[in-house]
Amino acid sequence: MSTLGLSLLFPLLFICFFRESFCICDGTIWTKVGWEIFPEEVNYLKAKPSSSHCLPYPLDKLCCNFANMDIFQGCLHLTYILVQALFLILSVLSVHYLWTKWKKHKKKVLQHVRLPLLSPKFLVGTVGSDPLIKSDEECRDLVDEAKNYLLLPQERPLMQGPRTRPRKPIRCGEVLFAVERYNPQENRWHTIAPMGTRRKHLGCAVYQDMIYAVGGRDDTTELSSAERYNPRTNQWSPVVAMTSRRSGVGLAVVNGQLMAVGGFDGTTYLKTIEVFDPDANTWRLYGGMNYRRLGGGVGVIKMTHCESHIW
Repeated sequence: MSTLGLSLLFPLLFICFFRESFCICDGTIWTKVGWEIFPEEVNYLKAKPSSSHCLPYPLDKLCCNFANMDIFQGCLHLTYILVQALFLILSVLSVHYLWTKWKKHKKKVLQHVRLPLLSPKFLVGTVGSDPLIKSDEECRDLVDEAKNYLLLPQERPLMQGPRTRPRKPIRCGEVLFAVERYNPQENRWHTIAPMGTRRKHLGCAVYQDMIYAVGGRDDTTELSSAERYNPRTNQWSPVVAMTSRRSGVGLAVVNGQLMAVGGFDGTTYLKTIEVFDPDANTWRLYGGMNYRRLGGGVGVIKMTHCESHIW
């Protein structure tokens, strides 16, 4: 999006922007040399951030560094910005960090933090144990709502709302749960139930009107898990995991079974093949290719009335 577009979409963000390497104040960027020249002034501004020290600064100028800011206390419109679906931020954890800087506004701000999208460990260990959260009934209710969302995946279609909708990624992006469906008659995309696991570089295939999402990679590691989507109920449900972790895996339906071909297990490129039986909910190894393949394209050719081959 252009600078003009962002300027029209958002009000100018009034911000007091301090980082270890430079400071923006009164239209001047001070490099590390500036810290040495104006130590007293800089220390004063750091100790007492105020809107009087801030300057209008377009949001698109900050979006690339936004998640890495160490101090962010001068934003005058934080609640408004959190509401926006186009909020340019790299991580839900960063939104929670900003909220901790706005303790006195905790009720208004926390309701716009997408707590259900946090990891269970962070939600329970960091957010739920915060004294400010524990001392406020409304905040505890928001944490409980997020816990219910994480603990009851089968009920997630009934819990959809602003706090469960993944934010739109920017250039750097993040691995998403989000899934969208395209309606060619309307020429529109619609958000449907998110997957149970974040995935990129996954394998996808359709069998018996179910969409299978297999393997891939989350934020940290290659995955062996798999899940399938039922469009009638708008629900994802887990199926048994593969025997190997596979990102960049090829997936195809052959003779009523799913074949996962090649991929990367985090250590080596694979030439092995696994076959999934949907009726038995089991994976089994099925030989191997002549060459290791990552991100290989697969296709199925029907050879006879009862038999198909994968290529």
